[in-house]
Amino acid sequence: MELKEQKLNEIRNNLDDLLSDLELKSCKGSKIAEVERHLFKQLLTLGLQLLNYYLLLVTELTQGSTPKDSSGHKMRNTGKQKRHYFSVFGMLSISRSRYYSPIDKTYFALDARLGLPKGRYSYVLTDWLSYGAVELDFNQSVEQLERILGHQLSGMQSSRQTYHLSKDVDEFYNQQDWSQLQDGTHLSVGYDGKGIPIIRSETDCKVESPAVRLSRGQKKGVKKEATISVSSSFIPQTRSKEQVLDSLFSVQKESKSPQLKHQWHQQKHIRAFLSEKIKAIAYGIDNLMKRDVTGKKPIIVLIDGDRALENAVKNVCKDRK
Repeated sequence: MELKEQKLNEIRNNLDDLLSDLELKSCKGSKIAEVERHLFKQLLTLGLQLLNYYLLLVTELTQGSTPKDSSGHKMRNTGKQKRHYFSVFGMLSISRSRYYSPIDKTYFALDARLGLPKGRYSYVLTDWLSYGAVELDFNQSVEQLERILGHQLSGMQSSRQTYHLSKDVDEFYNQQDWSQLQDGTHLSVGYDGKGIPIIRSETDCKVESPAVRLSRGQKKGVKKEATISVSSSFIPQTRSKEQVLDSLFSVQKESKSPQLKHQWHQQKHIRAFLSEKIKAIAYGIDNLMKRDVTGKKPIIVLIDGDRALENAVKNVCKDRK
């Protein structure tokens, strides 16, 4: 209880100091950009203290009981073991009890209660690292995050976290029971290519897809092509000629009736495949077959004028009968 009060006092004191500092800066006439930077840095420090306080609360809750293994027997406490947890606020050191049984081997009750990841990086930090690596290479994405959070990271860490997540992609998508969806009367699948930036170390490698459209000023060899598969269902609706023209020329008109909005497609499912056009096409068609176990719903395929893409779609459809 004494430790809990000590941490609470530290948090309250830091918050009071922060408020006093803001009053002092207002008297000095500090520019708001300067205050904003200082405030964000202090809030990160405060966030780390609050996270530490939450860790203390959960630790106290897990100390009162001994976990049981799968056979119902109590596990043996073999002492404390430390681990590191890298949050978006900074690094935490977590000391927790290690339990053991001959059946289930090693078990950490606090890890399970907190939902800690296997590695040291938090799920939030991993998400941010991976999200930045989608449009930038690993080093650039880390530099961007370092600039915001002030943590010392590396491109190798971003690469490891991203590749670690990639192992769970198929398992994530396979969880969905597509046959239970309340789909429309018609099915639809669309395909398109998108240029994806690649890491700098690969820029001198052979381009896997010469069909990638390069943007102005961009050099060959810095992009690969991802094929996007978008599957969905819809119920056909009649459009007026005015609605067709509006959609073609992106004419935006205010409408008093929300029913006129073209929200036709239902249960959209989007997935991209890097340099694997046939796999992307097959995935989209297979997804539609899972949606309609009767095989009677009409299928509409949406593609642009890429003749190679059209022929590939026809071949996959022929293979799937």
